[in-house]
Amino acid sequence: MHKTRTAFVVATATAALLAGTTGAVASSPPASLSGHGHGNWQVKPSNPDTGTQRVLHGHGQFTVGAARIRGSITSPGFIAQGDCGVRLRLVTATGAVTLVGHSKQQPTSDVHCVGQPVRFHFHTTKASGDLAGASYKGIGHFDLENQSSSVTDKGTFTLRLKPLS
Repeated sequence: MHKTRTAFVVATATAALLAGTTGAVASSPPASLSGHGHGNWQVKPSNPDTGTQRVLHGHGQFTVGAARIRGSITSPGFIAQGDCGVRLRLVTATGAVTLVGHSKQQPTSDVHCVGQPVRFHFHTTKASGDLAGASYKGIGHFDLENQSSSVTDKGTFTLRLKPLS
């Protein structure tokens, strides 16, 4: 019985190879990450002393494909200097990549992370699916616009990513 089953498996595999039904070979992730997107942001309630977190939801077109954008921008609280922090997750139809970054400017208050462009350097912290093993570094730009009558509680954003030169 063991020989019969082995012969069947070999014959089936051979037939599949000859018929060209071996399946698609997974493509490798793009060498660099660039693209643009847009969406909405909203402030997540917190203690102003600890800074502000803006939660992002949107979509865009990147070298990894069309992607949903999820993430956040954090700004410093009541301190003399601090960075705007960025955490992004780009989810495509076949994989996902998580990026973290921080601004190079030294804002002195929360308003510096909204209402004007935020330039940041980013790198990959996690990649899955077809993007598994991807490692990206680059520069990003957020333009955050306030759409509320109250002080910076919601708005829209545009995002641009490009690789390091």
